This record gives sequence, C-alpha cells and structure tokens, in this order.
Amino acid sequence: MSIYRSLLWNTGIHRKVERVWGFHPPKSNDKSNIKHTWKAIEGFLEMCEGERQPVVQLYKDLMKPPFGVRREPLPILLCAAIFHYKTEIALYENGSFIPDLSMPVFERFLKAPQEFELKRFRLEGIRADLFAQFLGMLNQPVESENPDLLIVVTPLIRFISQLPKYTLRTQELSEVSKNLRKTVLNVREPDELLFNQLPEALGFHAFGTETATDTKIISKFFNTLQEALSELGRTYDVLLNWIEQMLVNAFALTPKKEELRAELVTRAKSLQDVVIEITGFLTQVCSDRHDSTK
Repeated sequence: MSIYRSLLWNTGIHRKVERVWGFHPPKSNDKSNIKHTWKAIEGFLEMCEGERQPVVQLYKDLMKPPFGVRREPLPILLCAAIFHYKTEIALYENGSFIPDLSMPVFERFLKAPQEFELKRFRLEGIRADLFAQFLGMLNQPVESENPDLLIVVTPLIRFISQLPKYTLRTQELSEVSKNLRKTVLNVREPDELLFNQLPEALGFHAFGTETATDTKIISKFFNTLQEALSELGRTYDVLLNWIEQMLVNAFALTPKKEELRAELVTRAKSLQDVVIEITGFLTQVCSDRHDSTK
C-alpha cells in the first residue's frame, strides 16, 4: 500500500479525470520529481514508434545517472504508462504479439521483463480513414480520440483462429481467402497486419502513412476483405451440405433435412451389428450428440 501511495497516489499518476479512474502523467505540482522519469518513459515510447524496443533497455537507462531510479519501482511506472497509452501500445512476449493485456501477462511482465518488447503506433491520414472503416465493419463506435488498434485486430485474429479445423486446412478456397487466412494466423505486428500485410494479401498496395486517401481504393479493399471473410465463414457449412447431398444420392434418402437424419439413423442401426468395416461411421450417425441441423 505504501508503494501505491508514494508512486501512484501522491504523484497523481493514478487519479480521477472526468469522474473516471485512470493512469495519467504526474501532476504539475508533484514534488517528488517523478515527472522527469515519466518524461523519460514517454521518450522511450517515442523510440518504439515503427520499431519494437526491449523493455530492459528502458530499465537500464533509468537506473543510470541522471535518473538513478531503483529497479523495484520501474515496472510499476512503466505499467502505468502502458495503461495511459494503451490504445497506442502493443506488447510482445518472446517476439509474439500479446492481444490481451491480462493479469497473468502483467505478472510475467513483472517477473521477466527481458522477455518483453514494446511498439507504439499512431493513426494518421489514410490509416485513420481505414481504421474508421474497420470499426464500421465490426459494428464498433468510431471514437474521435485515442483510437484503439486492438479493437480491430483482436476480433479479426479470434475469428480466423477459431474457424473449424477443416477451414483452417482446406485448399478449396480462393487464393485471396487462403492469403487472408495465412496472413492473420501468422500475425506478429498489429499495425503491420492492418495496413501492410492485409492489403498485400488481398492484392492491394500497403497503406503507408504518406499514402494519399482514395475512397474508391478503400471501398474496393473492404469489399474484397468482406468477401474473403464471408467465404472463410461459410466454407465448413458448404462442406456439410456437400456431404449431406452425397448421402442423399448414395442412399436414396429424402432430401428434407428434418427427415433425412431420422431415416439415416434407422438404416445405420440395422447395420451396426452386421457391418464391421464402417463401424465408426455408423456409430457417428447414431450418436445423439450431433446437431440435427447438420
């Protein structure tokens, strides 16, 4: 509790702003001079723009003169700064992007800072326009201040990674959809994914910070992205429908979905004790755990 009071409470780093508790730069009237350390941390975060920087480098710099900060408070101050700039900061552990800043992540961050790196990104120009379009596609409100890149990246990664195993492995997809799948599954940098890798995977040039805004190109890019996501989303259902049609044709079953399942189960049960070669298939057909719509 004393560490909290001396580092965060007394300095004003943790305080209410517009009735909301949060982490902020030290108050101007802070007498502890911790504002100089905070400015040094902000300087380090500026170095992180465009290129990842190891956390331990910041610690080394702050422990040397003229700062001479002790090792113990450094992780606390850096975590406070990360939360303050959370919409602009990406955290990496052993080279891998961490989309969710959870408590277990911060526990590892405190214990083994040498395994972590930071990268900072800002949204300007065409990237800001693209980000607004991404938010619209995900039905997220467009915030005019402090846009959070991870609001877009995290759902996209989750959608692709949670696709059925068949969809993650099949080659029966368009080249664009296969490129999208591969790019998202191998993501390492959130800003690189949205503005460089995704456009290139879909057949467009990267959207650099100096790229002029072209509404037609942006519209075409998002149409292509939505088509690829739709194809990935329906691929497994297409497979199930194809299997269903094969069963209908092979066994002369009724094409009505609600009757097809019952008829197939009736036939399978009569064969379970007779045909050994397809026991696994017959067991699966008769299983009550199957979704009746599939």
